[in-house]
Amino acid sequence: MSYATSYALNSVMSNTIISSIKKIFYFQLFVVLLFVLIVPVGLANATVYDATVHFANRVTFSVPVSGIIKSVNVTVGQRVQAGKILVELDQIPFVAAVAQAKAEVIINTTKQTEATRDYGQAQELYDRTVLSNVELENAKLKADRATAAFNAAQAHLTLTKYNLANSKVIAPFNGLVLKIHAIENENVNNTMTSQPLIVFAAEGHYLAKAFVPLKALASLAIGKKGKITIEKKQFSGTVVSIALEPVNATLSVSIDKQEAYYEVYVEFKSDNIVLRAGQAARMEFP
Repeated sequence: MSYATSYALNSVMSNTIISSIKKIFYFQLFVVLLFVLIVPVGLANATVYDATVHFANRVTFSVPVSGIIKSVNVTVGQRVQAGKILVELDQIPFVAAVAQAKAEVIINTTKQTEATRDYGQAQELYDRTVLSNVELENAKLKADRATAAFNAAQAHLTLTKYNLANSKVIAPFNGLVLKIHAIENENVNNTMTSQPLIVFAAEGHYLAKAFVPLKALASLAIGKKGKITIEKKQFSGTVVSIALEPVNATLSVSIDKQEAYYEVYVEFKSDNIVLRAGQAARMEFP
């Protein structure tokens, strides 16, 4: 192959490579321009607010009975399954109360049976004119008292079973332990007021709260769909609350104090991703 032919072939290959590179470059430039010019159009139609994360279902657990705390079975931040015993009082007095109530039911059952039988016999004697009105009435009163005592014993048994069942704090749903106010061997006295023991929140169930100006509320409504963005993760949500009163102007929030702002809550699920109350978020509506 001559030098001229080799040079020409190299020139053709170089031009082909340069042409391909130019095509790739122009295509990438086209894509970038398309993104820059078109995507903001969609974003321009969206309304975005700064928001914070809150627990949607936050509850404080206590017990309706008094006693001594036997065990605290969870720690702050722990994820627990529904049905787990979180806090348990000493079971001995409650179990004993149930046993005693059962015994009272048995005793009063026999008394009621005896009194009912005696009243039946008294009625037969009265029908034969062998028994006086006073004696029949006394037999009836005895049977009534026995029935009342039996009913009272049954009610007491129901109450003791209730106290036994409620001498523990049991997780009603899958959730997270937020706070613990219980200590083992501590005396819980709920005679006058209920003493909080556990603060609990449903797992994966959250609210995003944003402060929305009055002029923007017209575009929002309960049930409106929106998106919540937290650390580059997006979640679908629904507006569940729009305040009717403005936020206090003294609140330390980054809003214009010259305009009325209202709290808007969007409920969303985090797909088993654990979030923390107070986390920054973005609330977006189409």
